[in-house]
Amino acid sequence: MQRINLYDFYQLGNSLQGISGLSGPLLIGSIVIPLFQASSALTKLLNDPVIALDYSRPAATALYNAVDKAFSLIQAPEGTPWEEISKREIPAWEISHIGNLLQTFEHNLAAELQQMDTYYVLRKGI
Repeated sequence: MQRINLYDFYQLGNSLQGISGLSGPLLIGSIVIPLFQASSALTKLLNDPVIALDYSRPAATALYNAVDKAFSLIQAPEGTPWEEISKREIPAWEISHIGNLLQTFEHNLAAELQQMDTYYVLRKGI
């Protein structure tokens, strides 16, 4: 039996909330932190050895790839000022695509979690 940290699900939801409902185009500087948080949360979920996603894994991977692609806009040659990087634009279609992938992942994850075996074990003894 392995312990499941339910707080991880709260963190996942909180991180993904930062990228939900966005409409573009947006400057990378305005959403760099939500993109980073979403990318980190999805990486943690996809690599979790206890919560082995099955049905929702393709949707999670597609969302991760789209977020990572948008996040890659901050990559620049060394010495490039942040003011220049932060003004790069993420096109409206890409923001919309991330939103659509997020909705698909949410629905798939909800369906998978309803079927996942989860137990609470009462402590006995001293």
